[in-house]
Amino acid sequence: MTTPIIPETQIIEELRNLLADAANSIMSAATLLCGWLDNKDTSISKLVAAKAFTRDLLTSLEKVGRGQLRADLLLANSPGHRALKKTPLSVQNMYMTDPIEVVVIRDGKFDKLSVVIENLSKHQVRQVFDKGTIRDEGGQRAYLETVNTFFQHPKAKLLTWRTVKDRIEVEPNGPFSLSIKDLLAMMNALQK
Repeated sequence: MTTPIIPETQIIEELRNLLADAANSIMSAATLLCGWLDNKDTSISKLVAAKAFTRDLLTSLEKVGRGQLRADLLLANSPGHRALKKTPLSVQNMYMTDPIEVVVIRDGKFDKLSVVIENLSKHQVRQVFDKGTIRDEGGQRAYLETVNTFFQHPKAKLLTWRTVKDRIEVEPNGPFSLSIKDLLAMMNALQK
């Protein structure tokens, strides 16, 4: 028995309809949850304790119901989408449809590149987003200058490294090595 071939346009249309239904269902669930939380002696903690749902899901649904998070961002999981979830709704609305300006260094000079949110890399997300806000061009330049200070040195452009027993040897201008303990100490110092 062979499976009938469904035209691509029909599949695309069906997917659109199902995703629209999913977004509507998310909105309905979010509205229901917020209404219940507002009118009953209950909380998200009680629902989590009852093993009904995860805290993350309920918190996100509540944000959708209270108009703090777009419903379609619940299903999106790219690095750019994850960062966008932490911004105000007006910013979410803007960058779900419009590309975001990302500052890049081209031929030693700053330039701008328009990137759609789902195509942002993890590194670009760190550059563009800062604690629920979006850095302006000057902030992105400052970020790039800080991060790239080491790599702007002409002799440090080709950084090579290798592992030797419990150490990592790095050769920017001559060999030196770091132990795992050294790296952990440096990471701890960076986190302070």
